[in-house]
Amino acid sequence: MRNGMMVGAFFAMQVSVQAAIPPVLLSPVSDIKIANPNLALSADLNGDHKKDLVVLNADNGSISVLLGDGDGAFQNFQVSPNVTSAASAVLEDFNGDVKVDLAVTVNSRLQVFLGNGDGTFQGALETQIGSSASSIVTGDFNRDRFPDLAVLTAGTKGFAILLGNGNGTFLPAVNYSLNSAVYALVSGDWNRDGIEDLATTAYGSKVILSLGNGDGTFRPGSSVPSGSGTPYGIVKGDFNLDGKLDFAISKYQPNAVLILTGNGDGTFRTGSQIGISGDAYRVVAADLNVDGRTDLAVPVYSTNTVSVFLSNGNGSFQPATQFAVGNGPFGVLAADFNGDRKADLVTANYGGGSLSVLLNTSPYNWPVRIEANPPVFYPDLQSAYDNAPSGSIIKAMVFPFHETLSCHRNISVTLKGGYDEGYGSVVGMTTLRGELLLLNGRVVIEGFTIE
Repeated sequence: MRNGMMVGAFFAMQVSVQAAIPPVLLSPVSDIKIANPNLALSADLNGDHKKDLVVLNADNGSISVLLGDGDGAFQNFQVSPNVTSAASAVLEDFNGDVKVDLAVTVNSRLQVFLGNGDGTFQGALETQIGSSASSIVTGDFNRDRFPDLAVLTAGTKGFAILLGNGNGTFLPAVNYSLNSAVYALVSGDWNRDGIEDLATTAYGSKVILSLGNGDGTFRPGSSVPSGSGTPYGIVKGDFNLDGKLDFAISKYQPNAVLILTGNGDGTFRTGSQIGISGDAYRVVAADLNVDGRTDLAVPVYSTNTVSVFLSNGNGSFQPATQFAVGNGPFGVLAADFNGDRKADLVTANYGGGSLSVLLNTSPYNWPVRIEANPPVFYPDLQSAYDNAPSGSIIKAMVFPFHETLSCHRNISVTLKGGYDEGYGSVVGMTTLRGELLLLNGRVVIEGFTIE
């Protein structure tokens, strides 16, 4: 007994079980005509708890807004705000008013449009970047809890950092040269020091890492080879379930997706490479077959398809499952557009002037569930515990959970681990790689190891 809580026995034996990889099911629901899109973003723009879309037109750099109905359909789009020649865009609350704002790169300028909370935006707040700008990401690079921006800059062959003031304005840009043509940008904590870092795909078949100092400045970049071909898109994810961030990089000539496996100290090693049946420019990471593992989706421009690669949980992936979309897909987005907690897909079909919406109809295969009629599935232990009624039994598959489980509610629950993918038989142990905080209530735990 600890803090009023009962903890069951933790067994030392652990059995390795290779579960079958469940299939992915995506159903096309609409093909929305819109001029030459190459980028789609998603957020709740009007406060109705439904995901909306912001779409960038590649030809004239205009921005379109489509408000979601919550069932995978979208209202007629409006061209808003008044912007042209935008190269990239990102959504974030830049002034702390709990309304989603929009930032775009336009030539050598940053334009920020504060959201009104109804799907419309105010006039532009401009900041000079000083060089032709493209890809843009958000992060808190100086740890002041205000969103900052990192922007790729062609003129300096590097990136610019713009630190946010918390009111929608930014300090003057500070430029960093990487001495190489740069293509795409992603932020994350590569060395697990609690400070956000950057990674950039660059000319010369490489990824350049720029580790953050925590004050808004960055150390000189170090290169990670990405093999033959030109690396273009980049996403982060834990593809081998070791709690360390990895990269998936879309490449062309040859057309492939390369996995760079993170060591957790800011270094990476070459992992698996997946061949693609056509041009691969962008890649997105999401759990598409609802099994708790991070999968990949790649729009294939020349075949008018999106290829889904299901994760084996060890850094390798299943062969592609292809889904037909509109002509010439260039961009891809994963988000839940119908409120069922599953990741759906939208492709931005530059070649055909449309958006293809594919809703996820895969059954729930998440590794945790609350026993009920019917059972309720969750991707992690904390979400299941937070939603469990008192007296519940929570079952978990043989699976490594990288999280802190905070038992803070005045309830009584039982956590049972080690189940197979059907939750019918105990076949091993469930691993919690993180802290177990016993703060309130009563929890009985069986079939877990804690590392």
